[in-house]
Amino acid sequence: IRIALVTAAGYGYESEKYEKRLGCLLRCFESSNLDAKILRNFYVLGGEANYLFQCDYISNDTSTEKKVALVPLQKTWEKLQLGIDDEKEIKCLLDVAESSIRTSVLDFQLDDARIIRKPRAVGIVPQEARREFLDEIVLRVQDALRKCTRQTGSSVPWCAFNGGSDVFVDIGNKKVGVNGLKHLFHLQPYQVLHIGDQFLISGNDYAARSACCCLWITNPNETKSTLKEILEVVEQPHSESDPDDYLRHPPAPLSPGPPARLLRTNSSSNFLRSDP
Repeated sequence: IRIALVTAAGYGYESEKYEKRLGCLLRCFESSNLDAKILRNFYVLGGEANYLFQCDYISNDTSTEKKVALVPLQKTWEKLQLGIDDEKEIKCLLDVAESSIRTSVLDFQLDDARIIRKPRAVGIVPQEARREFLDEIVLRVQDALRKCTRQTGSSVPWCAFNGGSDVFVDIGNKKVGVNGLKHLFHLQPYQVLHIGDQFLISGNDYAARSACCCLWITNPNETKSTLKEILEVVEQPHSESDPDDYLRHPPAPLSPGPPARLLRTNSSSNFLRSDP
């Protein structure tokens, strides 16, 4: 089993910023004394689909003990060519998104809001904002970006979402991220489960619905229960091969193909099944 934390948080390949955000989890890994091969099956994909890291032990400068850290896999990830590397188109999309956000700031009189621009994202962080305001900002940005895409013919994917206390527009989305991970690990859609809590049109898990099977949860305890159930039933492969073999022999660049088709939604189990 490989687990990837696919997050909107994007700090480039600055490992220490992700490690600070995930500090409790990484310290838990350390205290569990996990075997290195098991530890290296945990990944973090930042900025929706932009920055891939692998968990591993590294030497601690202040002691003989090793600490758990996030190791950048920049070259491996960029070789997949996910369609999010056209800097001219990226700038154009972010400019349009920022303009739309600034218009919303004026319309809603959000004078105390901070607008943050990053290389692969732009967002707004108001001091206080009702959910309706945040959703409206998302819908306006989405509309502006769709018009921009139609006019320019841009093929760069994007994601505009309500983060609960902010709104961000990211280059790439979780569909791109999940598809990249599937390709990297040589997996089919039915072999992947994406767990998330933002599957509405204004959430950043929405795009993943067409990439693999999905589970809609409402709190971390449901994620914990799901992982326990999976571990109880999954059959571990009887192989002594190194889990990092795929990094030494990475797959060819990801080629575009038809998206997975959503078959049905089971409201009792919250599973969203995609065509394998």
